Amino acid sequence: MKMKSLKSTIGKLAVGCVFGLSLISSAPAQLQFTDVRVNSGGAIQLYWASESNAVYRIEYASELIDSGTIWNMLYEDYPSFGTNTYWTDAGDQNTADVVGHPRDGAMRFYRVVQTDTNDLANAPQVSILTPTNNSVLTGDITVSLSVTSSLPVNSIRLYVDGQEVGYQVDEATNFVINTCQLGNGSHKIFAIVENSSGSETTGETADMVANYGISPARSVIFDNFITDYRGKLRFQDPDESETNRFSANFAAYADWTLTITNQNGVAVRTVTGTDFSMEFVWDGTGDGGTNLPNGPYWAVLSATQSSSSSMAELLRMMPSYIEDAIAKGEKSYFIEPPPMPPVYTNGEWVSWEKVYGPQPLTEVPIQDEYFTLAAAIDQQAKEYSGSSGGGVTLDGPGDSGSGSQTTVLRPIPSVWFGKNGTVGIAYQGNHPDGVSFGLNTRPSNGLLGRVSLNVTPGSYGHLNAAHRIALGFNRYMGGAGYRLKFYKGNFDLQASDLRKPSKGGSSRFNDVNVGLLVGHGVYGTTADYTIAGSGPLQTYYPVYAGGNGYDWVRLSEFDFGSSGANGLRWMSILTCNNLVNSVYQDCYDKEVLPVNDYLHLLCGAKTSVFIVSAFGLHYSAALTGGGGVQRRTVKESWFYAGTKTQGFQPGGPHVTVQFRVIGWPACFTDDLVTYSDPDSGNPADITFEDSTVFTP
Repeated sequence: MKMKSLKSTIGKLAVGCVFGLSLISSAPAQLQFTDVRVNSGGAIQLYWASESNAVYRIEYASELIDSGTIWNMLYEDYPSFGTNTYWTDAGDQNTADVVGHPRDGAMRFYRVVQTDTNDLANAPQVSILTPTNNSVLTGDITVSLSVTSSLPVNSIRLYVDGQEVGYQVDEATNFVINTCQLGNGSHKIFAIVENSSGSETTGETADMVANYGISPARSVIFDNFITDYRGKLRFQDPDESETNRFSANFAAYADWTLTITNQNGVAVRTVTGTDFSMEFVWDGTGDGGTNLPNGPYWAVLSATQSSSSSMAELLRMMPSYIEDAIAKGEKSYFIEPPPMPPVYTNGEWVSWEKVYGPQPLTEVPIQDEYFTLAAAIDQQAKEYSGSSGGGVTLDGPGDSGSGSQTTVLRPIPSVWFGKNGTVGIAYQGNHPDGVSFGLNTRPSNGLLGRVSLNVTPGSYGHLNAAHRIALGFNRYMGGAGYRLKFYKGNFDLQASDLRKPSKGGSSRFNDVNVGLLVGHGVYGTTADYTIAGSGPLQTYYPVYAGGNGYDWVRLSEFDFGSSGANGLRWMSILTCNNLVNSVYQDCYDKEVLPVNDYLHLLCGAKTSVFIVSAFGLHYSAALTGGGGVQRRTVKESWFYAGTKTQGFQPGGPHVTVQFRVIGWPACFTDDLVTYSDPDSGNPADITFEDSTVFTP
């Protein structure tokens, strides 16, 4: 039938209208896209000719401008598969501003940037134990990996056809995925494991190098009655009047039921329908429009092949406009002509119609096979109307031949209506390497002089692990219901984001419940009168905005803590010496610590620290119980992440690392679920606890 090839051509044209492509690289070889595909769920698959040891970042833009196109990061730290590499864009729910699924209609132009090279000699070894090649898989499956590495593992990522479907800590080598959330047919499952040698810190030469191991792909077959099942949003916030859209396709015409259940398994919203596909927009209410409490909800979809499926199959083959024409006794139908390109005239581009006038409709003769199909539909309708009903025989649970399946949308829970809390993450890793700023760029002491620092005034070197820590921290926090509300990195982070309003800032961290700041840190050895007439010693977070020097944010220019449901309770700073004893004690004595009456705890460091890629994953795993890690208190989670990472130091272990947590006495047993309000308000009652997280 010619209609099939017509649909295929239109699909390719439509895709071409949705996105554009470019590829840039710092490598000398000219790289190019080799293929672009759209899978059954509407995700975009990009294929390009690659360098065998390259590491890539995928970027996108919503529009192309002759000068000034804004490219946004879509995915990074993606190693080459050899000379041909592919990756799939299914959107990104792990960002403050959600990057929507391509199927949701977002206009996107892509480019691929080579950012690094992969040291294959030191890369970890990874293989897939199960499933085996050519397995036919249905519903939820477990993918088990074997990982061997002589260096510390930063992360383990699992992919299906280049789409990331899992991201875990080094101990977690089993992944559960729902095959109903992808299309039926052949797929390739593979894993990428990142390790690293060395690390980064302030005042030492960094030797951090990331390496990536890629497993041989497993070729498998997904066979489900329910396919391409997904939700539009991971977090659905009633405060922002957000709605969610659940959708799926079925292997045959089906009677379907979508049930939204709460964390106790109680159904709160049920919708039904009959079709080849399902789509439901959920406004967050229960049956009858009842209001629902914030919390986790499960989206459970059941579908059974309809008794009228044979009739529906025939109808699906018949376009409605041809059916209407045949019903009217006509031999042809009319369609809108294809759009014509704009015309350049009188120095400007104008529409074709404005120059040449409207195009006439195109008459298309109805082919003989459609008249044959119409007769078959008529006969089937007569048989169906005269039948006594009856059901269908199910071959077995789950697969496309069975005609029946029930599945729950992953990750679990399927959607957070509202949230457990909010997260803010900021980092700076874009410090220039090998640049000396000079003594006159040290922080002002408020008396027309300069503060003496424990190290040179910079620059302090690039922190390649900073963004990895930030991304890793959000992974398990998001899974536990903590929504990322702001995420600022490199040049996007300004000193004003960190300073309190009285110092010209906005205290962005006070807009969330949990905050993490990563970067370099130094401390002063002479008085700084910028904050107070008492001249307290200060630690400094250097913000690099380009040029020659830093915008120094002083410890006492922070003001951590805010009231209300979205107020900041726990703040963490992974920088060197931010709570070094000399500064902490002086600021405590002079009552200028950045702990206000609402902050519960401030997690920091008494000594130098090391910026290690896996820190964020370990910290969030301990806070939430993610990745099979035992859930801990906030304080103990901070110390746990230190013990897991701080032995990885430039040139080998040589520095004792001590973490420090300060705050109000009642809050030192806080965890994310059970916590106490600050119990004083008297700065003299602020206390601390230290932990030696590594000894060489």
